[in-house]
Amino acid sequence: MTAAKNIAVNAATPLFSFDFAAPGASGAVLIDGTAVQVFKDEQHVRIRAEVSAGNHMFNLKLVKPTALTFMSSNEQFKYCRG
Repeated sequence: MTAAKNIAVNAATPLFSFDFAAPGASGAVLIDGTAVQVFKDEQHVRIRAEVSAGNHMFNLKLVKPTALTFMSSNEQFKYCRG
């Protein structure tokens, strides 16, 4: 992922929003190998973390997967264009 600028943990828009089908998903979100959020049986997950401008490794690890019904991202934090 590439952050166009520094993004604060309290930014108005989360880095990512995931909506999962009932009963929800369980897992963790890692950025650059560090867990920034852990969730259990959640249907609406909003990922907030402080990231600096530049490239970052984003990893969503689901231990209890379910269907993803919606995903959005902060317009300042997008997939790397290669």
